[in-house]
Amino acid sequence: MAEQVERWTLERTVVIGDAMDAERGLTEVGNVAVSNGRLNRRALREAFDNLDFFPPVERIHAGTDGTTWLELRVAEDEFDWEVLDRAGEPLGRFRAPEGARLEAGDLGGAWFVEHDELDIPYLARYNFARPN
Repeated sequence: MAEQVERWTLERTVVIGDAMDAERGLTEVGNVAVSNGRLNRRALREAFDNLDFFPPVERIHAGTDGTTWLELRVAEDEFDWEVLDRAGEPLGRFRAPEGARLEAGDLGGAWFVEHDELDIPYLARYNFARPN
C-alpha cells in the first residue's frame, strides 16, 4: 500500500500588485526557474526516453532549492502538486489556488501568477502551513 504523503495548505503572505513590480518579480522568478529547469529537463528527457507509458503527471517543475515538483492529476479536473526531495522521496502535497499558475517554489512556499478581475497578472507568495 502506498505511503500517505503529508498534506500541506497554503497561506498567502506577499502580493506584488502593480505592473512594474509584477514584471520585475516575474523576471527574477523566471530566471531562477529557467536556469534550474534547463538542468532538470535534460535529465528528465534521458530518464523518460525508454518508458512504454507515462504516469499521470501534468507538469514537472524544478524547485529553486533542488526539489522536484510534480503536478499530479487526482481527479478528472483536479490537480495537486507533490514536492519531492533530491532523492525523489515525497515531502508533501498541496493544491494550488484556483486559477493560479506556479512560477517558482522552495520548501518554504511557492510563487504563483494570479489575475485580478480585469485579468491583470500579479505575483503572490504562499507559504506552506504544515500540520504539527
